[in-house]
Amino acid sequence: MTIHDVRLIVRLVRGRTAEAAERLESDPDALDRLAAAAATEGLAVVLLRALGALPAGFSLSGARLEQLESKRRLQSARSAALAASLDRLARAFIEDGLPFLLLKGPYLAARFYGDADGREYVDLDLLVPRAGRARAWRLLENAGFARRSRALGGERLASFFVHAYDFAGRATGIDVHWRLTRQPSVRVDEDADVILFSPYHAHAAVLDHMKAKLASMS
Repeated sequence: MTIHDVRLIVRLVRGRTAEAAERLESDPDALDRLAAAAATEGLAVVLLRALGALPAGFSLSGARLEQLESKRRLQSARSAALAASLDRLARAFIEDGLPFLLLKGPYLAARFYGDADGREYVDLDLLVPRAGRARAWRLLENAGFARRSRALGGERLASFFVHAYDFAGRATGIDVHWRLTRQPSVRVDEDADVILFSPYHAHAAVLDHMKAKLASMS
């Protein structure tokens, strides 16, 4: 995706129709290239929602629209599976008394794209306290998730060099973080002064949205 593609999708997302028209008039193939890039860069859902700002006289081919719609349908099915996993894990963590924060994924979609289905994502990311990471792993394993990350040299040494472990379920993946980054000069975790992720009052709305989505499909 080029900088020109980025500028075009930003104009469409923000409803800046006149600026988008100016770009498309100077480069009639820009929209098709943008759609092709969006389909491979995880922006198909975003672009589909932005097509309402498409200037008159410009349109995507039926084949390109179907490509984007196929990505949207895939994300919808994936979101339903993730919603089920999130609901199940949230219950387990709450019952165990282990706090967690929802990172990226549905929270990022809700915060910056309007709702939890507003962008493409393939797994869930949870942040837990460093001292509670072993409890988190146990809860995930009890829920049917298997850890894919290996601890070379032992858990203590591995946790110094990495900040998350990957877990895989039957249809979903979960990344469990105890830090947001693992750089010797930067510490961003649950004790950091600057919070860069969703506090409970913010991601609770995402949880409610995903639970409602799951209920509507059952």
